[in-house]
Amino acid sequence: MVAFVLIVGMYFVLSFGEQAWRARELEETVAQRQAEIAELETKRDNLAAQIEAYNTEQYTTYVEQVARRDLNLAYPGETVMLVRWNPAEEAPPQPETEPESEPSPANWERWLTFLTRGEG
Repeated sequence: MVAFVLIVGMYFVLSFGEQAWRARELEETVAQRQAEIAELETKRDNLAAQIEAYNTEQYTTYVEQVARRDLNLAYPGETVMLVRWNPAEEAPPQPETEPESEPSPANWERWLTFLTRGEG
């Protein structure tokens, strides 16, 4: 009878230990999943903030301008006209002018002359 009680007692002890072990593993799994959820919520909040920032009239206008200017895109039904600009013709060379015999005075010298004549 004592052997039977010991066997039943050992069975309960082992069963309790196994259940405790499983409970600990489940707690670790729950903690990992909660950390993943927190990380995903942070990413979701960041993406929502980006959507809010890009959901403005100014951004929409900018995207439309870039699409039209750089990508030559248009709305359905619009006609796009592409203009090919010819390079400007080169101006004919100017004849060389002879240097003046006496260089003109600098602007500050002109002012100095004007102001000194006015005083005297």
